[in-house]
Amino acid sequence: MAPETWEKAHDLSMELFENLFYKVRYLYIARKGGIDREGKHNQFRMLFDSGITNNPSKELGNHYNILCDDISKDVVDARLKHKDCTLVRPVEKSEKALAGYGWLVHPSTHSIWHDKILVPVDCPLLFNAKIFENYRGRGIFTAMHFSRINHVFENYTDKCMIVVEQSNTDVLPAYDSWGWEPEGINYLYKVFGVNMVSVVHLPEKSQTHFVLTKSSLP
Repeated sequence: MAPETWEKAHDLSMELFENLFYKVRYLYIARKGGIDREGKHNQFRMLFDSGITNNPSKELGNHYNILCDDISKDVVDARLKHKDCTLVRPVEKSEKALAGYGWLVHPSTHSIWHDKILVPVDCPLLFNAKIFENYRGRGIFTAMHFSRINHVFENYTDKCMIVVEQSNTDVLPAYDSWGWEPEGINYLYKVFGVNMVSVVHLPEKSQTHFVLTKSSLP
């Protein structure tokens, strides 16, 4: 069997294992005064949207349909309506084309569950960042990433958290290039694809949660 075939078979088997039984995720913490970047791009501007409870297609235009097609309408609507969730859109300055999206959840009064991670009031979570294939390799991901971090620092708290799956080999090199190392790790245990237990290890504490019945922000 050719090396490329072995590599693909290995990746598929690891993906199947992660989906069914066990997943490892790295926890990065961004702190104000740490890595300092503006989060700006010469050709794209970052738009922030939250609290859209009525007619999101009017507020976002055709970007709303693109988001619904790429994620799902129910998930997009639930996130847009949530007062503690914000959408970030990298939009081309000239054509107004949508290059991708990112989200952040910033609890205002009490902790919020998202993707089996308990997000506290003092440490918002950046999640679900994506740049569409036609726009990759142009520095947009980096600009959007740091624009979200700066948005947290300017409006909410002086630190935030990012969760990256161990298998996400597309994103991890970016963190290495920024000089970041994970400060914690999350082990998500499953039974045939059903999330059961989430274990979080951070320098200041470790937590174990039974997450089967935890409702959360989608």
